[in-house]
Amino acid sequence: MSLSWRPVLEPFYLLLLIAGLVSADLLHQLFRVLRGGLRGHPFERRWPFLSAIERRCLVALEQAAGGDCKVIAKTAMAALLVPEAGLGRRVTRLANAALRGRRLDFVVCSGADLHPLCGVRIASGSKRRARRRADTFIARACDAAGLPCLELPRQEGPYDVGLLRTRLQDAIETAGVSIAVEPEPPRVHDPDEEVLLAGLASTMREPDEVTGQAPVAARGRK
Repeated sequence: MSLSWRPVLEPFYLLLLIAGLVSADLLHQLFRVLRGGLRGHPFERRWPFLSAIERRCLVALEQAAGGDCKVIAKTAMAALLVPEAGLGRRVTRLANAALRGRRLDFVVCSGADLHPLCGVRIASGSKRRARRRADTFIARACDAAGLPCLELPRQEGPYDVGLLRTRLQDAIETAGVSIAVEPEPPRVHDPDEEVLLAGLASTMREPDEVTGQAPVAARGRK
């Protein structure tokens, strides 16, 4: 009876041996990569940086935000939000890990100091559960931090700038954030300009040397 099972068992053990060798080789390669780290800099520039829909949205946002604001594209969540003060080390580490790899499509900032006023996301339209969870996390994290976050539809045509301006203003006012206006640059003192103006004023006050009459500008005020 043992002899009758031998032709069946030998291929089975052979397959197990092959599977073991392949697994050992894969584990060896994995350990070597983890131990050695990334070799060199195998990167290339992302192109295009913004898709056609993102570029169209950026133009509309800049028009809607006005000259007192600036719009920044593709901002990492970790650059905008930080864990609350007083959290334990473990919770802080988890919060930082949750922010890692997530970003906002656009951030509307004050033009004077680049203070974040409102985040903007373009709806992904994805039905994947992981993507929906990521979008929900971003929206709730921004809300908890007091940063309003708008979701814009993903559309091929132009955006309604007037409607977008209203939504932005409402979101910023609801968050209670005031837009800092950039002050006018100080006027540079120019001594030559003062001398020129003083000479012009003196000429307008003195009588004409030829006619003995007051200058035309002075005669016009009589």
